[in-house]
Amino acid sequence: MEERIITEAMLLRYRAYLEEEEKSRNTIEKYMRDLRAFRSWLSDRPVSRQETAAYKERLKEIYTVRSINSMLSSVNSFFRYCGWTDCCVRQLRVQNQIFCPREKELSKEEYRKLVEAARRQKKERLEAALGRALERHGAQAVLFQRGGKAVPLPMGEIRYLESRNHGVIVHLRDGEQSFAMPLAEAERLLPAGAFQRCHKSYLVNLTWVERATHAGVLLKDSSRLPMSRTFYSDFQNAIVRRLNT
Repeated sequence: MEERIITEAMLLRYRAYLEEEEKSRNTIEKYMRDLRAFRSWLSDRPVSRQETAAYKERLKEIYTVRSINSMLSSVNSFFRYCGWTDCCVRQLRVQNQIFCPREKELSKEEYRKLVEAARRQKKERLEAALGRALERHGAQAVLFQRGGKAVPLPMGEIRYLESRNHGVIVHLRDGEQSFAMPLAEAERLLPAGAFQRCHKSYLVNLTWVERATHAGVLLKDSSRLPMSRTFYSDFQNAIVRRLNT
């Protein structure tokens, strides 16, 4: 059987087909973005159902079910256009979680209560509480500095960083923390490849990104951030690189 390699020419023909079908511009751009991400992940390997299934598993490590199904829909649609229906994979089932393991639920609740209790008291106690929680749960932390003291923040809790009033605001899942440093200095504290600028004043945790377009960045909690034309290409490339790591 002839190897199925996705070429740029094929993508351009598919784009023309979508235009003939009178798909909206946003829909076409979304399909193209999803397909180029898949093609980049393949890295010149031929398309097969096994490769598509492996890509699906990779997406499950990064994105929500809704986002994964949207991306798979783009890929499956392209396969049907090419006559490669045997390469299509099923979307994920969306179902409500009735319960979770008791030990996991307690661990998460214990952490939340610890943080909320600390926030109602002095900042020093917040720092200590976060430090103890990180030590207990083994979470990856980003160490900021305030007044000569280390302030560990769980990387997974950081949604984005914002430059404001000559300082940095770290926006967390619940609340925010402020630090007297420029955004460029805060950027050096972050793990390489985990955060990316979408604007000169915003630095985004890529694990929180639901969708990124020229119009802006949509986070998984429905927050929206501006997207600068200057940073758009690098931002999209960062998302693709994350898929390939």
